Amino acid sequence: MKNPCSIKPWLVIILVLLINNACSTPESVVIHCIDTNCEDYRSQQEAQAAFDADPECRNDLDHDSDGIACEHLTDRVSNCPTTANCGCSGKNKNQCKQDSCCQWIVGKGCNCN
Repeated sequence: MKNPCSIKPWLVIILVLLINNACSTPESVVIHCIDTNCEDYRSQQEAQAAFDADPECRNDLDHDSDGIACEHLTDRVSNCPTTANCGCSGKNKNQCKQDSCCQWIVGKGCNCN
C-alpha cells in the first residue's frame, strides 16, 4: 500500500508557483510628468509654486536639491502688463499670489506688484 503522506513532486511545483505569484510585487505605478524647465515660468515664485505642488514631477526645477526651485529666477523681472491694473484686478487671493505681477492687499484685493 502507498504511503498517503508522501509528497508528490508535481504538487511541490504547483505550490512553489502559487507562492511565488502571491508574493511577487505588483508592477510599479508609472507617473507621467510633463517636462518643464525654469524658463517655462515667469518668476521664481511661480516655479516654486509648481515645485511645491508636485515635487516628484518638478524635481528638475531644483538643481541643487535644496527645496528652492529655479533660484536663478529670483531677481528676474517678469513681463508684467503695463496697463493700469497690470492684469491683476478680479483675481482671487490664490490666483493673485501665484502671479508675480500681482500682490494681495488685505481689504483691497489683488493689485499690481
